[in-house]
Amino acid sequence: MPSVKPQLPSFQTRVVGGTEAPRGVYKYIASLQQNSFLSLQHFCGASILNEQWILTAAHCAAGISASSITVKVGKFNLKVKENTEQTAKVSKVYIHEKYKGDVGGNDIALMKLDTPLQFNEYVQPIALPKPNSEPTGDVWLCGWGSTSTFRYPIMPSTLQHVMMHIIDRKTCDATMTKAMGSPSPVDETNICTGPVSSKPNSACSGDSGGPLASFKEGKWEIDGVVSWGMVPCGSPGMPSVFAKVSHFVDWIEKKI
Repeated sequence: MPSVKPQLPSFQTRVVGGTEAPRGVYKYIASLQQNSFLSLQHFCGASILNEQWILTAAHCAAGISASSITVKVGKFNLKVKENTEQTAKVSKVYIHEKYKGDVGGNDIALMKLDTPLQFNEYVQPIALPKPNSEPTGDVWLCGWGSTSTFRYPIMPSTLQHVMMHIIDRKTCDATMTKAMGSPSPVDETNICTGPVSSKPNSACSGDSGGPLASFKEGKWEIDGVVSWGMVPCGSPGMPSVFAKVSHFVDWIEKKI
């Protein structure tokens, strides 16, 4: 298992440019938390797949003991105890076998919960896409990640969301190559989003592992898992990079 911190040193998983999410819309979002200074602190997002499995980024799980992770669902405000919330511990973690650590492809992981979730009007799973399908158009990102466009994070207590637009991999790869040099770390296991307006928007620290989703045929479907982006978050013209969930559907279904 590679030893990678949940927040990358040179790149950061990054909701900038968003607004407070309406309560009860993103029923599939989960908060991954660990003890820090005698209290639980959010460090990554995740998505509910079924009563006992959640999906997150590999870099959120690498180098961390499964038993040290607390999962909270049905949450809106992380700073207060809510009567809608449910809590579970993680009993097992599967990190994708081809994940090599740090920035790159195959940044995806599964976590099994020690107790099943109870689905209700505040807690529901998100649907998987068709295997190897190509997501397009407008998508929604939600999370409790930093809202700052500077290097110093500003962590919100309430769930944030922002609409983003999927850009083709060729455009994303060219942009990243221009910014970082060749070769670009963007590969076939990634999808990218760009701003839908001139206002900066992106994921940020604390959004890692969270869902990029679209609403199709009356239900939410997960298109991406927050992976990485340039620092500072919301850098003009720079994409956000996600693990492409459709690429991993067969792997997910074999594990769960």
